[in-house]
Amino acid sequence: MNGNPWTTVAELRVLDASGAVIPVSEISVADFDSEETVDAFNPAAHAIDGDSGTFWHTEWGAYEAPLPHHLTLDLGSVRAVGGYEYVPRQDSANGRIANYEVHHSSDGTNWIPMDSGTWSNGTGTRRFDEDAGRRPARCQLAGPSGTVGGAFDVTVVFDMAVDDFDGADLQVTGGSVAAVRGVGYYYVATILPTAATVSVSVPADAVDPEGEGSLASAVLSVDFIDTLPPVPVFSGVAPQVTGTFDAMLGFGEEVNGLDASDLIVTNGTLDAIVAEGFDYRLTITPASEGTVRIDLVDGAVVDTVGNVMGGGVTLSTLFLNQRLWFEAEAADIVAGFEVVADASASGGAYLWTPQESRSTWDFDASLKVSFAPVIPRTGDYRVRGTTRSDDFSSDSFYLGFDGDAGPDPWHTNQDGNVGTGQFHLDIANSTRNPLTSPSVFTLSAGAHTMELYARDDGTRIDTIWLESVRPLTTLVGPAGAVAGPFTVSVSFSEAVTGFEASDVLVTGGSVTDFSGVGATYQVELSPAAGSVAVQIPEGVAVDDEGALNHASNPFSSTVLSAYEVWALAAGVDGTVATSLADEDRDGIAKLLEFAFGLDPAVSDRRIDDGGIPASGLPRVRLSEPGPSGRLELTYLRRRGATGLTYEPEFGDGPASFSAATAVPSVEGVDEEWERVTVLDTENVGTAPRRFGRVRVTLSP
Repeated sequence: MNGNPWTTVAELRVLDASGAVIPVSEISVADFDSEETVDAFNPAAHAIDGDSGTFWHTEWGAYEAPLPHHLTLDLGSVRAVGGYEYVPRQDSANGRIANYEVHHSSDGTNWIPMDSGTWSNGTGTRRFDEDAGRRPARCQLAGPSGTVGGAFDVTVVFDMAVDDFDGADLQVTGGSVAAVRGVGYYYVATILPTAATVSVSVPADAVDPEGEGSLASAVLSVDFIDTLPPVPVFSGVAPQVTGTFDAMLGFGEEVNGLDASDLIVTNGTLDAIVAEGFDYRLTITPASEGTVRIDLVDGAVVDTVGNVMGGGVTLSTLFLNQRLWFEAEAADIVAGFEVVADASASGGAYLWTPQESRSTWDFDASLKVSFAPVIPRTGDYRVRGTTRSDDFSSDSFYLGFDGDAGPDPWHTNQDGNVGTGQFHLDIANSTRNPLTSPSVFTLSAGAHTMELYARDDGTRIDTIWLESVRPLTTLVGPAGAVAGPFTVSVSFSEAVTGFEASDVLVTGGSVTDFSGVGATYQVELSPAAGSVAVQIPEGVAVDDEGALNHASNPFSSTVLSAYEVWALAAGVDGTVATSLADEDRDGIAKLLEFAFGLDPAVSDRRIDDGGIPASGLPRVRLSEPGPSGRLELTYLRRRGATGLTYEPEFGDGPASFSAATAVPSVEGVDEEWERVTVLDTENVGTAPRRFGRVRVTLSP
């Protein structure tokens, strides 16, 4: 406090986990850097002698030990520490601590900060007890008992809220963590088995909600008999491709038997199948513009225990056969040009004809670079770019296509940017100012070579692209199959007018919403068949120059049924042919598990309890006690699942059911489910033996 290099402590008391002072008989001094025992007797032991009238003092007099000073206490055993109390020297301010740090350790080597700061001058006791009352978090696991046939859920419950728990905190042998959901006290982990016995636990100190870590959970052990077939999933493909592309095909487990004959590629070729772990990388080359579809046939593979894959899956993406935009420095350079690094250029570099390299405007076919555009539609095209011209003798190229012997000059100075030192938007034009007649090139659909020749030395170009004189129309929709209404984006290469919903040609569905203006529109489609095809015809929109649009690329998508979507999400075979299978061996066919919200991958026989989320088998009970009571049948019903019907029935025996005739009561649960209750027409007094059931049908 007084600016001297001394430290004094009257008492340093350590608090246990409950906040009580640990008796001095259990504590000893383990280490200190200095103590005064010559000019006065103030040893380090005085800091823990229980007497506030004595104190520890660092050396002074003949020798003054420099700051910082430290005192280390041994607590006698590894124990939880709740804080400390510091009692300053009582008779003088000399040596009272101002700036301090307090650390704790379980081994005397690795130290953890507990508290730090600056104390004011005074004799009062300073107490820190923020760690008092803390304890390790405890957790329990719950999961399936007996044998599972596939992925299963493990519930992890803590006795206090935690915010640092994730899949990496689970210790799993014989399987892996597929996903974890939850927050606070409660989490659910999905486990993928890979061995006959799967063990799951949470190790010690997986979480640390109160700074005391956590205790290890008990080990949950589950037997696994793989009765579920492999479930294929495509991934890694963009909605739109412009050439050869890769698609990933995974099964969630090791499989055998996949070869080229198992894959049917429509509008393309399968170039390669490469195994990557449990997954396979497929390389596809599109054949023509439009949708490229890959079908994996039914039963393509088997897993390591012989389960045969059920239904196949389909992936589709849009191949747009066009390439119109280029970084100039990426050109194929023949001669006469160089690449120059420049942070102000779009790709960090530009292309130029070096100064002093040309002394004439004469055309030299050897001084060129080339680009490889792919034209989507036959028609007239202009060429644009971002260029830079230092003066009127450094402002032009020659431009041509496909080896044209008489290419047009491209003067880059027509908008007054010569000498500005900046790249500017430009259009290929054979005249100087003013801009009156852009060069127009008539090009057929497909691949071309665009050549840029040296004319003026010092002329620079950063980017180059082609634009259609008529608006180009592009359709982009979702990659892969769709499960219901979906949106297709319609993009024109420039702003247009006159485009309306009635201009969209649709087969297998209808337009349910239409929005947009200028160059971008959104079309929502509602499927009415197993596939939907869309196209925008030519001549339905017009730009500000009166040019009519080109026809768009075709787009098509396969439509998944609600049952297929459910099966895919659950990781089971989604073909209708296997809808009556019981792969999880719980006595309930997949069709009923779909109809009533049960898990098809885990033995699951629960009854609907009226809760949310909705799940469970139908419930039958008496509407009221006594002879006037009637059977009351309550069941869940999916909303909007095409082809799925529910028929409540009552009867005197398992072989004599008839359709319920009473008007049902319907209660909305959420967007996906509703709950139906229907009463029997017979009462217990007249029909003491009655049965109720729900007949579920999926068509086709």
